[in-house]
Formats: sequence, structure tokens, C-alpha cells
Amino acid sequence: MTPDTVQTTGPRPAIAGDMSAIVRHWARLAPEAEALRCGERAWTWAQLAGRVDRLTRALAGLGVPAGQRIAVLDKNDPAQLEVTLAAAQGGFVSTVINWRLAPEELRYVLADCGAVVAIVGAEFASVVDKIRPELAGLRHVIVLGGPAGQYERLLASAPGGITPQHHPRPDDCFLQLYTSGTTGYPKGAMLTHRSVAAHTLTASEAFGFDRSSVNLVAMPLFHVGGTSWALQSMYVGGRTLSSRPCTSSSSACPGSKTPTCPACAAWGTAARPCRGR
Repeated sequence: MTPDTVQTTGPRPAIAGDMSAIVRHWARLAPEAEALRCGERAWTWAQLAGRVDRLTRALAGLGVPAGQRIAVLDKNDPAQLEVTLAAAQGGFVSTVINWRLAPEELRYVLADCGAVVAIVGAEFASVVDKIRPELAGLRHVIVLGGPAGQYERLLASAPGGITPQHHPRPDDCFLQLYTSGTTGYPKGAMLTHRSVAAHTLTASEAFGFDRSSVNLVAMPLFHVGGTSWALQSMYVGGRTLSSRPCTSSSSACPGSKTPTCPACAAWGTAARPCRGR
């Protein structure tokens, strides 16, 4: 499907009270259209909806009660968007955490938000292991990516049956993001379904997003400028490209001399442009 064959207008999802309606809506209307891509990995709307459903059931199967926080600590990865949508669908709250935080700041944020599940990128797993004894409420740590990755196994092991469908109130928290903590510890900003929906509707129109749009998400998803930017193209049924920066110091990374970085191949994104060292 090429941009000139895409119907750019049409019904949009009703997200005012439930941001998770985005993926269900487009899975019904355009199941085979590409929804999300990261390097060579790509998912149609039907595939993304299936993954979000399985993750919703998996989190419910872990005994996560409604309103609890699901923390995500990693550089940009499509899984962060899956968690955000699944959390909304299941009545949980996604908390995407700044991976640049020092261990003490990270411990503070995980304790402050009260995360019961943390989905942690492989390169940050050792840091979380060190501070976990101080986090009594953190019941599950799921490693994302790398040789010991558990995230895909979590999705594969999701219980069968009907996916829980939470019906949030408009002012229920949808997403909790933290400030940089310039003058102290980071502060948790609780963004509601109503507020994020209002921003998504207004901003997607202002930026001219439609179903033919291809949206590169380069800002960190732990920042509102990253997650909200991704949601704008998803809302209109466009293609969303998640960019994960290469920061390899390996001699295998040739920087600007070649368009790709072999050191990134473990993430399945060998076609991603490399920033170099």
C-alpha cells in the first residue's frame, strides 16, 4: 500500500474517554495496514491489536489491580507503546521512565509511582537488580530484549479467553511521566485520558496528520513529546516509526562511514541509521 492509495480521511477512533480505543478502531477498519515499525520489525494494526490484547491479559494474569503502575525502563522500543495501550485497556497506568536517571533517582521514581511490574530493557536490568531489594512493592521484573529477554515469552504465555476491557472515566490517569528533577527528585505528572485525548485531537489536526502520514518518533518516549507525538499518527491510522538511537562504542560501529551498524543487529534493526560513536 502506497501513500497515494491510502484513504486519508474517514472515521477516527472515539478516544475522549479511552485512549486504548485507537488500536481496536484501526484493527477493525484497516487490519492489514502497517501500524508500527522499528527498523526491520513491523506490525499491522491487526497484529498490534493482538499483541496489545495478549499483554493486557498477561498483566491481568500477574494479578495487577486496576489503577496500578506498569513501569517501563528502556530506550525507545515499540513495546513501550504496547504497554501504554495495554495498560489503558486493562485499567492500569503506564509509567515510562527516563533511562538516563542515576540509580538513586530510578529507585525513587519506581517507589514513588508504586510500580508493581517493571518491564526493563536488557541493558538496564542489572541496575534494577541492584535497587530491587529497596522496592518492596515491585513484584515482577520482565526483561525486554537481549539473550535473556522475557517480554515475548510473557505475551506468548498470556491466558486465553476474553481480553479484559476496562472502561475508564475521562479523568482517570492514562499515563504517568516524570519531570527531569532539576530542583530535586523527579515529579510524577499524571496525564488523564481526557487531557491526552484533547491534545491528540488538537495536535494531530494542527500538524496535518492523516492516514497517509509516516511519523518518525525520535524523541524519548519517557518524554511527553515522544509518547504524544507517537499517539498523534496512531490516532489517525498513519504509520508510526519508532527510532532507537545507536550509542555503540564498539569498533564494529563505523559511524557515518556506512548507513547501518552491525552492533545493533541484536535488536533486529540492522537497517536503522547509525549515529556513530
